[in-house]
Amino acid sequence: MSKLFNKIATGFSGLNKLISVSINLSDEISEPEGGCFVLSKGEVNFDSDIKSFKKEDLTKVPIVLTIEGKGVLHKFVETSIDRIKLRNVIPNIKEEDFYINCTPNENGTWVSIVRKDLVSKVLEDKNLSINNVIDLHLGPTGIQWLSEISEDLPSFIGASELIYRNNQLESIRKSSSGHLKNRLIFGVDLEFNKHLAFVGALVSFLHKNSIHKNEFWTKNALNLKDKKVFQNTVKLTLGILLFVFMGNMVFNQVLNGSYNEKVALALKHTDLLNQASALQNEEQLKKEFIQKLGLEVNPQFAFFSDEIGATVPQSIQLNRLVLNPLKKSIRKEKLIEFEKEVIEISGFCKSSQICNEWVQKLRTLKWVKKIELVEFKFNKDNIGEFTVEVSY
Repeated sequence: MSKLFNKIATGFSGLNKLISVSINLSDEISEPEGGCFVLSKGEVNFDSDIKSFKKEDLTKVPIVLTIEGKGVLHKFVETSIDRIKLRNVIPNIKEEDFYINCTPNENGTWVSIVRKDLVSKVLEDKNLSINNVIDLHLGPTGIQWLSEISEDLPSFIGASELIYRNNQLESIRKSSSGHLKNRLIFGVDLEFNKHLAFVGALVSFLHKNSIHKNEFWTKNALNLKDKKVFQNTVKLTLGILLFVFMGNMVFNQVLNGSYNEKVALALKHTDLLNQASALQNEEQLKKEFIQKLGLEVNPQFAFFSDEIGATVPQSIQLNRLVLNPLKKSIRKEKLIEFEKEVIEISGFCKSSQICNEWVQKLRTLKWVKKIELVEFKFNKDNIGEFTVEVSY
């Protein structure tokens, strides 16, 4: 058998998986027999039974169909295949109504025919599509294609008994049921009802009958191949597009995240720089003004600060205490004006009640003439901010 399989592998032309089934039209219930066959490393293996396939699965792989029994006619003529005229073999035949097999051997040609409408009806009943059929064998005559690579041709196959002379198919007879116990074919242990489908698979893998195939089956094979290539191309393209899209999305998220962080940091630094610059300018102007007036030191300021600090409870935090603050923002070529005898105090506390209690405490200081809560508000962290003005 290794010699047979090696020759099959040598003749292989690109197909390595197919469904091969046989249907006997003489059976009361003509069920497809066979299944999926795979060519791997020079060996043809039975992979799975046709009965395990779902309907949609049968549209994805090519099908080799063998039909035998009622409706299939065989006739042997002692004429080479290139000289056969079908009308001389079967008078008054309309060729367009029949599928025709011509199988040559050394002594002539086996001509087999079956009506197209009969094949179409059988396929329709079995949920098989004619457009998935890449080869059609009629009866057991396909065994002749294996005669050149094996001298161990089976005597019983399908519903037929075969007679050979010099390894050439000489006659086909209807067989009895006794041969159904035989499981071996070409040394392979396979259920007998799958033998005919197995031969169909071997012939298709061997590719030796290609020049005698009906153009319709060849066209189907090309269409299925193009369909498979198209489907694989679409899947590959979609996969690449999805990969590129996901990559771009992740890359953009990383870039956007980094960009947003840097923008936020830059804005924060810019705001701090602007605040620092404004404070420095204000401090410089105050220093210059005080220097011009000769008021570089206010002897009361330290006293006021100490007394105010002594009144501050733990629930209040001060962040600003200014003596004689500016009346308004400093502008170019405008006179600088101060709030005289005023102390401006700013800070934080949890509630306005705490702030009001502290303001009442400040009123008790002897040097305080007037005190006013200028502003109280809650910031984004829900902490109260206040500004108090104390006149002295």
